[in-house]
Amino acid sequence: MPPAERRVPSAERRVLPNGLTILVDPDPSTPAVSVVIHVRAGFFDEPDRWQGISHVLEHMFFKGTPTRGVGQIASETKALGGYLNAYTSYDATCYYVVLPPDGFRQALEIQADALRNAAIDAGELKRELQVIIEEAKRKFDTAAARAHEVLHEVLFDHHRIRRWRIGLEDMLAGFTRDDVAGYYRSRYLPERVIVAVAGAVETEAAFQAVEELFGDWPGGPAAVDPSPDEPWRREVRVRTLRGDVKQADLVVGWRGLPYGHADAPALDLASAVLSSGRGSWLYRHLRQPGIVTSSGAYHYTPTEVGVFSISADLEPARIEEALGVIGGLVARLGATGPSDEELARVKTLASAQWARRLESVDGRATTLAAAEALGGIALIDEDYARLMAVTADEVRDAVRRYLTPESVAAVAYLPNGLGADLTGDGLRASFATAPRPADPSSRTPALPTSPPIRAAGVTKTAGVAHL
Repeated sequence: MPPAERRVPSAERRVLPNGLTILVDPDPSTPAVSVVIHVRAGFFDEPDRWQGISHVLEHMFFKGTPTRGVGQIASETKALGGYLNAYTSYDATCYYVVLPPDGFRQALEIQADALRNAAIDAGELKRELQVIIEEAKRKFDTAAARAHEVLHEVLFDHHRIRRWRIGLEDMLAGFTRDDVAGYYRSRYLPERVIVAVAGAVETEAAFQAVEELFGDWPGGPAAVDPSPDEPWRREVRVRTLRGDVKQADLVVGWRGLPYGHADAPALDLASAVLSSGRGSWLYRHLRQPGIVTSSGAYHYTPTEVGVFSISADLEPARIEEALGVIGGLVARLGATGPSDEELARVKTLASAQWARRLESVDGRATTLAAAEALGGIALIDEDYARLMAVTADEVRDAVRRYLTPESVAAVAYLPNGLGADLTGDGLRASFATAPRPADPSSRTPALPTSPPIRAAGVTKTAGVAHL
C-alpha cells in the first residue's frame, strides 16, 4: 500500500445541524454491515467523584429504554442475525453492531433508541454494579493487568491516566442512578457522537436513515471537565507488588506523548523493533536465551498523554538480569538506531496491520470513527504516510530523547517471599550503565508474529523515588 493510496476511498462524511457526525463507507462486495457509535467520553472525561462511570454507563446501554425492556436490545439484534458489543477507553466509549444488510435499518433504530433513551433503571443499575465490581476484582487480581495500571500510577502524579480505569469497589458500590444519569445527560450529546456505517449499504440511504433517527435529537454543549495537567519531571521511580502468584511480572516504562506529536511515529517503530515478532530485539535477547517466558513493548497514545512500556514474565530471581538486558537494548537503540533491514521489517509488519484493520466491516467503521474523533478521516492516510516515512535516525533520536535513564520507572509484581524488591538506585544503574548488546549471530527464527503497534516523552529535576 503506497502512502498515496487512500485506505477508505469511498468514505463520506456529513454533520447534522445538532452536531452529530455521520460517516458512511459503502462496500457492496461484503455480505455484512456494521454500525459503530463512537461517543467522545471516556475515562479521561471523569471527575474523581465519577471514576469508572463511563464503563458503568457502557453496561447500562444494554439494559433497556422506556420502550424496550431488559434484554430486548440484545435479543432484537440477535433476531436480525447480528451481534453487538461495546468497549470503553481513555478517550471514548464505543458501541457496535454487525449484521446482514437487510437488517440495517432495524438495527440502527435499536441503537438510536439505546443511545438516546437509556432508562438507567435504579434496580438494574444496582445489579449491574455487582457485575462490574466482580470484573474490577478479577482485573485487580490479574498480575499483568495490575502491574501495567500501577505503572501509570507511578509515572503520573496528577493526570487521570494514573487512576484505576474501571474504578474500585468502594466508589463503584456508591454510584446512584442520579450519578449515572447525570454523566449520561451531560456527556452523551450529539456534538460528541460519531455514527459510522460500513459495508453493504447504499450511501444516500444510509445517510438518510441516520438523519431520520438522530436528526431530531436536541443538541447543546456537552460538559467539559478536563484532567489536571501533568508537569514533566526527571526522576527514577519504582514500586514492588506482591501476591499469590508463581511467576514475576515486570513492566518498565516512561511517560509518553499525546497523539499527533511529531515524534510519536518514531517511537511507534521503536516499540516494534523491540517487540514485533521473532526477529525483535526482546525476543532474541530475552525470550530466546530463556531469561523470560514472554516479553513485549508498546507505545500507547491516547489523546492527552502516553506511555511507552516494556514488559516481561519471568522467574523472580532473573529480574535484575532482565533489567540489565532491557537497559542495554534501549541504550543500543538510542545509540545506533535500528538497521535499515530491521526498519524495513517492522514497516512491513505495520503495513500489514493497517490492512488488517480495514478488512472487516466493523474494523473499517471503528477506524473511521476513531480517526474522525482525532481530527478527520484523512488522518488514516496521513498517519500511515508519516509512519512509513520515519527514518532509522529518527527512531534513534526519539529513543535518546524520551527513553532516558533519568526518567525510567518500573513495577514488579512478585510472588510472596520470593525475589528482591526493586530499588531506584538499582533501576537507574541498569539503564545508566548497561552494556549495549551486539546483534546475536544466530539465525532469526521463521514465522514472525506481529503484535499491534500503537502510538507515545521529557523531564524536570533528578531524583529517586520509592512509591
